[in-house]
Amino acid sequence: LTARIKEDILSGLDSAIPETQKKKNHWRKAVSAHLMLLLIAVERYIGDAIKSTTAVQTRKWGVVSEVIRKVNEDFADPGLTLQSISQSLCLSQSHLSRMFRQLTGESFSEYLRNIRLEQACRLLRETDLSVEQIIYRCGMRDVPSFYRVFRRYTLKTPSRYREEIGERHQGGITMIIMSEISTQVQNGKWRL
Repeated sequence: LTARIKEDILSGLDSAIPETQKKKNHWRKAVSAHLMLLLIAVERYIGDAIKSTTAVQTRKWGVVSEVIRKVNEDFADPGLTLQSISQSLCLSQSHLSRMFRQLTGESFSEYLRNIRLEQACRLLRETDLSVEQIIYRCGMRDVPSFYRVFRRYTLKTPSRYREEIGERHQGGITMIIMSEISTQVQNGKWRL
């Protein structure tokens, strides 16, 4: 999917999420409607892509999907570059770069950076690793550039990002406990 199409699909998915969280009377119908629109959009884009695909285009997709696979497997390797991938595929770096941008809608460096930043966000949410350890595990080269791109990506520093996730998690746990207590009180039970 191109960046624009991916954005359209994600916005459709984002519109379904609040409906599931509200769980009002007709939330299932609303979610079904949002998901149906999402599936129609995906089918339209995929159908158009399949109709306009030629044999050359199919080979290009195969090459680009191989690049994406390598990035997803080896993003933690700081030596992973378009040059190293192009050499392993026996293609020129400029040709691979053009092909990647044409089919994905973004440059290779943007794609790699976003994959690494998503992984960094996941590690900040799910682990207690230090920022330096996370930088190492995500294939980043140095602390200052990581802080700069992370702040641009999330509009927060890594420590503030982690704090906000912790606050939301703590608030969610508190709401679950309060809800459970409320249910037990309404049912006439005095113990949990």
